[in-house]
Amino acid sequence: MGTAPPRMLAARAYDVGPDAMAFDVDVQWESELVAEIEMVTKPLGARVPVSVRNVRFEGTVRAVLTPLVAGGPGYGAMLLSLPAPPALKMEVRVVGGEITKVPWLKLELEKYLLEAMNEVCCPVHDP
Repeated sequence: MGTAPPRMLAARAYDVGPDAMAFDVDVQWESELVAEIEMVTKPLGARVPVSVRNVRFEGTVRAVLTPLVAGGPGYGAMLLSLPAPPALKMEVRVVGGEITKVPWLKLELEKYLLEAMNEVCCPVHDP
């Protein structure tokens, strides 16, 4: 992830009752992330090596602490979530070639990466 820390731009606290504490933090982070992943294309099942670098994140992170307890650390569990999809930007290379200069291809790849991240981070559960 690198040495660049996230910047906290604003914070809001919420009253969620006597047993919990909740707050939102608006975060901006220009990471030094380097990730090598392998994407599998849907139509052909082809495996494509992808390099993702310098991910830039801007969004709100929500923290809920519950139950609040007298002993350290002061809570039983912490739930972190993203109440809305964050704005993400990144440098993407495929098989060594930079695709960030091909706008439609970059947008498609970013769309698939964001969909995959949303499935992992924010899964939708059917009742």
